[in-house]
Amino acid sequence: MVINVSTSETLTVWELLQRYAATQSGPFTSQEALSWFRRHAPSQANDRTVRTHGA
Repeated sequence: MVINVSTSETLTVWELLQRYAATQSGPFTSQEALSWFRRHAPSQANDRTVRTHGA
């Protein structure tokens, strides 16, 4: 899934995580989600925040 930067900056971390999860065919690790955030929403790729929302 491609999310442009301007869109990702207006979405919450929770919304972005939901979009990421929707692209996965099964369970994923926090490292996989963090990697995705670093590529698609680097301004929101705070490890602690992403892990908290994904817990």
